[in-house]
Amino acid sequence: MHNTRCPLLPLYLKERVMLALLPPLKKGVRGIFQYRLLKFWGHACCRRHLEAPRHVPRIYFLHTMRIIGGEHKGRKIKQPAFETVRPTKDRIREAVFNIIAAEVPGSSVLDIFAGSGAYGLEALSRGAGKAVFIEKDLRCSKVIMENIDLLGVGDRADIMTEDAFNAMELMGSSGEKFDLVFCDPPYIRGMSKNILIMINHYDIVNHSGFVIIEHHGTEDITGVRGCFTVCKQKTYGDISISVFLKK
Repeated sequence: MHNTRCPLLPLYLKERVMLALLPPLKKGVRGIFQYRLLKFWGHACCRRHLEAPRHVPRIYFLHTMRIIGGEHKGRKIKQPAFETVRPTKDRIREAVFNIIAAEVPGSSVLDIFAGSGAYGLEALSRGAGKAVFIEKDLRCSKVIMENIDLLGVGDRADIMTEDAFNAMELMGSSGEKFDLVFCDPPYIRGMSKNILIMINHYDIVNHSGFVIIEHHGTEDITGVRGCFTVCKQKTYGDISISVFLKK
């Protein structure tokens, strides 16, 4: 005769004993505790008998970060909580803007691989004239739009939901140029170097403009030829910031 006994039955009974020993709780609180306990133990055989309490909202939580300086200093902005998005730490962003502080007021800014738009929004808070955000992920683009609305800078901001290389090609063909270009590409070997090559190729940076690239500390991008020279490079743990000046 086939044995249909669940191999996890002892664990299930243990869970029932623990719940029985709990002090009297409100029904909703007890339901949440029971659901989380089963989820933690991973009882696939038991979980089908118990659903999450209906009053527990299944919402998506965003991380928050803050604007460091300027008009909106201290204001919180949303940060997408996706595995593909790597938020720049506040201290790194602060160090970057300390380097280029004098260049920000009145400048035109391009934020490539924008994520939450933190670099571009920080520049707008510090007096940049306009900022364009390039982000191909629709979810991230939505977060950028929400952050723009939160800070009330919609009259100085544009979003391009487009692949970074395609967007740069479009800008190059239209003759659009920027004073400051921020770029925080995925940590894929060669990606940062290719981005710098394409920025140079499509000529989207004004004379004496800056390109700031955040990349992995093991990747050396200083050897890229073109009209850019390295004027500053700093490393914070496994993250490096390279600042290039267009000659």
